[in-house]
Amino acid sequence: MAKDNAAILQKIRISGNLILKSPLLIGSGEHRENSMHEIDTYILRNQDDRPFIPGTSLAGVLRNAMMGADASDTEKTVGELLFGKIDKDKKSDTGWQSAISIDDLILDNAEIVQRDGVSIDSYTHTAIDKKKYDYEAVERGAKGTFQAVVSLRKNQEDRFEEIHAALGSLVGTLKAGIRIGALTTKGFGHVQVSDAKAELYDFRYPEDVQAWLLQESSNRPIADMVEVGVPRSNTLYIDGEFSLRSALIIRDYDTDETQEHGEGDIAAVQKQSNREYVIPGTSLKGVLRHQAERIVRLSGQEERLADGLNELMGYAEEDTKEKQKSRFYVDEAYLKQGVAEKEQSRNRIDRFTGGTVETALFTTKPIWQMEPHKPTVHIHYEIPECKPWEAGLALFLLRDLWQGNVALGGEKSIGRGVLEGVQAVIVFEGNTYELGANGKVQQGSWQQLDDYAKAFINQ
Repeated sequence: MAKDNAAILQKIRISGNLILKSPLLIGSGEHRENSMHEIDTYILRNQDDRPFIPGTSLAGVLRNAMMGADASDTEKTVGELLFGKIDKDKKSDTGWQSAISIDDLILDNAEIVQRDGVSIDSYTHTAIDKKKYDYEAVERGAKGTFQAVVSLRKNQEDRFEEIHAALGSLVGTLKAGIRIGALTTKGFGHVQVSDAKAELYDFRYPEDVQAWLLQESSNRPIADMVEVGVPRSNTLYIDGEFSLRSALIIRDYDTDETQEHGEGDIAAVQKQSNREYVIPGTSLKGVLRHQAERIVRLSGQEERLADGLNELMGYAEEDTKEKQKSRFYVDEAYLKQGVAEKEQSRNRIDRFTGGTVETALFTTKPIWQMEPHKPTVHIHYEIPECKPWEAGLALFLLRDLWQGNVALGGEKSIGRGVLEGVQAVIVFEGNTYELGANGKVQQGSWQQLDDYAKAFINQ
C-alpha cells in the first residue's frame, strides 16, 4: 500500500524567461587575496565564472510568497505539500520531502558592476568612520531560463485540485515579480518571469507519458489563478512622480573620468545603471529612513516609537549581533528621459581668507531637468503588513519629498537633489488615492488619509 501511495501520478513543469529588473546581489562569501580592488562582497559564480541564482534561493522566496504571514491555513497546508515539512520535534514521523525541484538559474548577458555605500549618522548627516563598504552586483537586464518541476504522488491525489490552484497562483507571482538576494528592501533583486507557464503531464494518460519523455509541450496548461499585479490589502503602496527642482548628482566612484577641463579633471559624474541615470535604492532608503527618524523626533514620540521604527526600518546591533529585517521597501529610481548632464566648474575657496585656492579648480557633471514641472523621477516604496500609524509616517515622508524638504544625493549644501511633487498614487486597505500637482486629493477620501496621519501623531 505504501509503495502504491508513493507512485508519481503527475508531473508539472513551470518554466519561463527570467529577467533582472534591478541589480542582483547574491554573495558568495569568499575573499579574494589577489584581487586588485578591496571588495567586501563578491557575487556568486559557478565553475565557469558565470553568475547564477541558486535553486535554493528561488525555492525559499517562492515558499515564503505562498506561505507568508497573510496566507490562509489552507494555503499554508498546500504550501507544505509542495515545499515539504520539517518535523521540528523529531518525535513523530510527520515530516515529508518537498514535491518541487527548482534548477539553478544561470544568468546570460550578465554585466558585473561594483557599487559602494556608507553609513550616515542620523543627527550630523555625515559619514560614520570605517563604515564604507564595496560590493559586486549583477546589473539589471541579465536573463536566464527558469524551470521547476513538481512531482505529485498518489497519496496527494485527493488534493490535486488545490495544488493546481496554488501552482497557478505561483505562476501569477512569478509574472508579477519577486525579490531575491541581498538588499531587497533597497531596490535590489527584483526579478520577473513575465511569460511563466505551468504545464501538466498526467501519467495516467499514455500521450502525457510520451510527451514528458520526449520533452514536448503538454496539452494540459494550468491557468493562472490570480490576477497579476493585484495589490495586497494589508500592504501600503506609494508611487510618486516628481520633477527635479535643482540639479542632482549621486557620485559614481566606479567611473574613471579623464577628460580635461581647464585646470582640473571631472571630479564627479552621476551614477548610471544599464546606461540610464539612477537614484540607487540604498541612497533613497537611507534618506527616507533618516527623515523618518527626524519626523519621529520632531513629533515628540522618539521614546515611544523607537522600537516600532526599528521594527519597520530594520536594524543590526554590532554588540549583541541582533538583527531585524526591514519591512520598508523602496525601488531604485531610473531617470530614462527628460534630463541631461552638464559640466559645472567651480573653485575651491579658502575658508579663512575667502579667496580661491590656487590650482583647485574642479568640475562635476550633475544632471538637470530639461523641462520644468515635468514628471522625471518615479519613486516607489511599500510597507507589507502596514499598521495605520506606519501609513501615517509614510504619508509624511511623501509630503516632505513633495515639498522639497528632503534632498537626495551629494552637494546638498549648494541646493542639489531637491524634488517637486507632480502626482502620486496611494493604495492601502483596498482603497486608491490620487494626488494632483497641487497636492490635493483628486481620488479617494482625504479624511481617510488624514486619519492615518492622526494615527501616527496619536500612536
